[in-house]
Amino acid sequence: MSEHQIRCFLLVAEEGSFSKAARRSAVSQPAISKTIAALEGELGVRLFSRQGNTAIALTKAGERYLAFFQSAAAQWAAFHSDIEAMSSPVALRFALPACLEGLFSLVLSPLRNENPNFTFPYLPPEQIPKALAKGELDSALCLQEELAQGRQYTLTSVGRSEAVILFSALHFTRFDKAITPAGFADAVFYLPQGEQYRRMILQLEQACLSHGFMPRVVYLPDWADVLERVQVGQGVTLCYALCAAQHKSLSSVGLGAFQAFSLAGRRQLPPNVCDDMLHAVKQYLK
Repeated sequence: MSEHQIRCFLLVAEEGSFSKAARRSAVSQPAISKTIAALEGELGVRLFSRQGNTAIALTKAGERYLAFFQSAAAQWAAFHSDIEAMSSPVALRFALPACLEGLFSLVLSPLRNENPNFTFPYLPPEQIPKALAKGELDSALCLQEELAQGRQYTLTSVGRSEAVILFSALHFTRFDKAITPAGFADAVFYLPQGEQYRRMILQLEQACLSHGFMPRVVYLPDWADVLERVQVGQGVTLCYALCAAQHKSLSSVGLGAFQAFSLAGRRQLPPNVCDDMLHAVKQYLK
């Protein structure tokens, strides 16, 4: 008994005619008749009886098999759907805090290449748990240490990252002593402008204050402009060590202040997707 035989039986039963079933399935009537005859031979019963010249009707055995085959067809459809879902690329909406936009370009490039169906929106940190709860996101990297465990999502700790000053080797010519945070008191600190960066900037300014100075900040349109200035030694910037690690040509010095990072995932996600994303994030954040 095959799926094709079952579908032919259901089509003939619905149409009440071999010729109509043949036209609907775009095959010849003899082909339909041959398929039904083979099914009847396998089952050892007659499934249809003729009613007049062209019309047919289900036999009592055919009526019994009708419900059985309808259930079987539904299970086949569900099975094929599951297989297609398994083989299709997973579409994943993975958000990052807006204050890290531009710093994660090296992290996201390989993830995008490997997973073209992934999207990576940047959101203000306070919006991420709301978006997860509404099902608007599948997963997100969260900066907020106080982010509570929600019923709609799970939290997995990625680790803590230190606030750092990021600078170019060109700055070595300006220092004749060991490089410490206090040595950057007179440096220009470039930072991106925008409301989404306010929380991060306040945290990093407080870290500088613990070393006895308030950074002299010049705001630029975005992180790309900031990193361009830092690369040529015109100034420095503030960020987290996990972001600094992505920019191998630059150096960093720690400020001794840490921020906890967690990976939040929607509970309905397949476990392997959450595990793969956590592994990828940890690898890229090393």
